[in-house]
Amino acid sequence: MPFDFKNARASDRKRECARIAKDMGDNGLLGRRELRQLPKVLADREPVLSFTAGAMGGHHWLIALTDRRLLFLHKGWLRTLQQTSIDLGKVSAVSSHLGVFSGKLVIEEAGAQRVIERVRKKTVLMFSSRARDAIEARRIAMRRSPSSGGGGSSSSTALEDVVGRLERLATLVDRGILTPEEFVQQKRKMLVS
Repeated sequence: MPFDFKNARASDRKRECARIAKDMGDNGLLGRRELRQLPKVLADREPVLSFTAGAMGGHHWLIALTDRRLLFLHKGWLRTLQQTSIDLGKVSAVSSHLGVFSGKLVIEEAGAQRVIERVRKKTVLMFSSRARDAIEARRIAMRRSPSSGGGGSSSSTALEDVVGRLERLATLVDRGILTPEEFVQQKRKMLVS
């Protein structure tokens, strides 16, 4: 069962944020104000798979990946929270670019691009990889869904299962148990079946 970020105690949520940040290679300093706001915008039992932070439109944003969507949060100094999200089914591509000191994420949907700059270099490749895996898992779950409208509990459960298995494989790569090539092979097998 994925961690229930929205309904968890603050101390448990803080530990989960630290775990995700460490997994991403982030020091956890980026997006703290936005991370505190994240439970307010999540749906019940919507797992946070990954997050990073960067600049978009002159502001600092937290970009959170769930099994359903990409969330963009900016907490202003005057207590205002700006948020937007993109359903993973509508994302056509996620690409990453590494610079000398930082990276950049480009998220494409319906002919539009969102460019997030000054992303911590250590998190760029991991975030884009996890986003692409979650997008593929969502598409597979939607194809398997009995109703084409999607979003039913069976498609949600199937998606959580695929995402959970992908996360476990990624952890095995991080620990050095699987090579990146073996990860790709296992991921292909899983997504085809």
